[in-house]
Amino acid sequence: MESQNESTDELMQKLENDPRVEYIEPNYRRSIEAIPDDPLFSRQWGLKNITQEGADIHALDAWDTAHDSSAIVAVLDTGVNYQHPDLAANMWDGSVICKNNDDGEITDGCPNHGWDFANNDSDPQDDHGHGTHVAGIIGAQGNNERGIAGVNWNAKIRQKVVRKIWRHRLLLF
Repeated sequence: MESQNESTDELMQKLENDPRVEYIEPNYRRSIEAIPDDPLFSRQWGLKNITQEGADIHALDAWDTAHDSSAIVAVLDTGVNYQHPDLAANMWDGSVICKNNDDGEITDGCPNHGWDFANNDSDPQDDHGHGTHVAGIIGAQGNNERGIAGVNWNAKIRQKVVRKIWRHRLLLF
């Protein structure tokens, strides 16, 4: 039952007093809109662009369908700040399968990290910033009232450092 003139509470009060009505409860209409509460989300025009039609990836439409995938995503870049508040919980834990280049066991492991091929060690900490930026776009936690929202809020970030900085150039090898 709907009313143009009365609020839901007013209509319920009226019907509760009607002796012909045994029981009443509201039937609220709700829609799912997965708009994250991250404070910098409004600046992420690639996810939701309100000024140019069709200039974003339609993230809101996708999040209305699903946003709980825990896919493992390998990021080949300058590293990642795996202690970043928006990324720490989404870092891949490869400690059980972490091996060195000779397929031998790594004694210090590489939990929540990946591999730094530039320095040949198990600490892919970002010393440049670009890899952390890319990892955030891909998999920053969303809807946590902090920072930004990644495309996949629960992706597991597996970092591979594949760069050397030499004379202000990024070299991939």
